[in-house]
Amino acid sequence: MLDGVDGPGAVESIAEVLGDARADHRPVLVLSRKPLRAARGWAGGEPITLTVAPLPDEEIATLAGRSGIGDPAARDAVVRLAGGIPLRARAVCRALHAGAAPTAPGALADEVSVDILQRLERELPGRRRAQTLRLLASVGTADEKLLAAGPELFTDLAGLSLVRRTALGLTVAEPYRALLDLAYQWRRPGQHGALLSRAARYRGAMLTASAPPERQAELAEQAMFLAGDPVVREVLFPPGRPPVPIGMAEPSDADDIGRLMHGWASLKGFDRRRTERLVTKWLDDDITGFRLARETPTDGRSVWSA
Repeated sequence: MLDGVDGPGAVESIAEVLGDARADHRPVLVLSRKPLRAARGWAGGEPITLTVAPLPDEEIATLAGRSGIGDPAARDAVVRLAGGIPLRARAVCRALHAGAAPTAPGALADEVSVDILQRLERELPGRRRAQTLRLLASVGTADEKLLAAGPELFTDLAGLSLVRRTALGLTVAEPYRALLDLAYQWRRPGQHGALLSRAARYRGAMLTASAPPERQAELAEQAMFLAGDPVVREVLFPPGRPPVPIGMAEPSDADDIGRLMHGWASLKGFDRRRTERLVTKWLDDDITGFRLARETPTDGRSVWSA
């Protein structure tokens, strides 16, 4: 068994060991945050990838109880911040035993984030890189200009096991993104707010400029994320799995969209006929410009549109 195969060159350094094991037909278990096939220069045959899924909330609560967390509110705090990951749960338990209050999620998140960044040292040496990772987590998704990190640091961040490449730039994988964001907000609330405002202006300018149609939906989503409304964040951008699937509208959704927009116009006090004409034009131009969030029951009813 080879543990901690995470840092630069780690996979290459074990190539000889794996070669000997294959020659002797011995199985080798490699523990890493990234699959072997994702490593540069990997040519190790056909490894079998075993993914460790997050634990259910009930098991995290049981782990907290075994760690001496008897207060129900404290156990709930462990479950919320652990994201199903035992190492995070134990870090929250340590913070609670050290005197942190379960009603201070930012303080607890900061304790856990320190633990995460320490474990990332093999991948992420240096304080500047750790701080940039916090900034990335707070803005959600960032390109090189928004992050103001420089090309070398941006490339380093892209190679981290917790970072993903998206159409709009880099993003920190959940549930780590939400945790690092909460910790940064607790440490530097003023700077956190200023950062979100700057990022919102940047994304808004991109959206109103000449963004291609295939990018407009992602930019609009980022604009909603950066607006900072707690209800929008909780419903549309949860730390874990999204509560409802959101996808591009299809021609068969036209009636649902019409009803949704009619209800929206009535709620906002807009003129019904004018709204209907406007929506009809949008539907005729390109119905895929709508994004629908659907409930999970079997009838698949649409509940929101954007």
